This record gives sequence, C-alpha cells and structure tokens, in this order.
Amino acid sequence: MGPSYAGILGTLAYVIVILRGVLQGYAVEGTIKLSILLLFVFAAIGYVIGKIAESTIEDSIQVQLQRELEALEKTDEVTSGN
Repeated sequence: MGPSYAGILGTLAYVIVILRGVLQGYAVEGTIKLSILLLFVFAAIGYVIGKIAESTIEDSIQVQLQRELEALEKTDEVTSGN
C-alpha cells in the first residue's frame, strides 16, 4: 500500500501545484521546481501513511483470524467431548 499511496499523493501534489501556477500566472521555472519538491514530500508522506494502513489492516485480519480459529477449536472440543 505504501507505494500506491506515495504515487497517488505525490502525483496529486504535482498536478495541483502545476494547475495553481497556470491559473495564477506564476513563473514556469518556480512552479516546476515547487511541484517537483512537493511531489517528493507528498510521496514520502503517502508512503508512510500507506505503510501504517497496511500494518493496521494486517493486524486486524490477524486478530480476526485468531479469534475464528479459537472459536473453531472450542467448537471441536465440544463436539468431540474433550
């Protein structure tokens, strides 16, 4: 998820800065430099957010799977009489 979020946020930041530069009539060089800088900044932020999201989802799935396995073991114990 990290690379996906990085690509999305980085690209979004780049496009927004370019559009802002075009709409406001800012200098091309400054707009490009700022857009590239913010592309990397927001890509890094997106990568971190994506990794956190991935970890959270994996932990949630692991806890849910563990609970289901424990419930299945209890059901097997009751049906087998142990």
